[in-house]
Amino acid sequence: MKIYNGLSGTFQEYRGGHFHGGIDLKTFQKTGYPVMAVSDGHILRIRMVKRGSGRALYLKHRDGHVSVYFHLDRFAPVLEKMTRRIQRQKRKKYFGNYYPKETIRFKRGEVIAYSGETGSGFPHLHLEIRDADNNALDPVPFFKYPGKENRNPVIKTALIKPVEAGTIDGKIGKRFFRFHKMSNGRYQLNRPLIS
Repeated sequence: MKIYNGLSGTFQEYRGGHFHGGIDLKTFQKTGYPVMAVSDGHILRIRMVKRGSGRALYLKHRDGHVSVYFHLDRFAPVLEKMTRRIQRQKRKKYFGNYYPKETIRFKRGEVIAYSGETGSGFPHLHLEIRDADNNALDPVPFFKYPGKENRNPVIKTALIKPVEAGTIDGKIGKRFFRFHKMSNGRYQLNRPLIS
């Protein structure tokens, strides 16, 4: 899938109780764009759930990383056939996770699925990269984009959560802090932070 200027969600942005584990790629209110394997690998998991990730694939790379693709409309034909077989066996459309016993390999750039809107409210592709310990990694450094980004990121707010029974500014629980732009172009907290 080649979509330029198409990020609608970034890595680690805070979303009501959790941090986003990947990036969301816009599909401009359409489904059916080809989704290609980001690396050589084999299918580790097929996931079918009604809410959340929807139709999803987990591709294990040779280096141990795993690429994760959510909200898919349909899979590549070999995976669609397997999915229908699993649905018949389990007598469920949404069977949860399935770990194939046979090895199904894909090369980088091969179509593994098609973008959709399953499990979520609008068409887009959610993409994650996880390391061998299942930690989420920022997917952006794994790709080469046609243009160079020459803007630095700007942090306008931060969520700070105390460890265990700690406090922030004498209060228990997480707190949001805002930054303001200074005359030199840098951002600074509106007031000092006391832990």
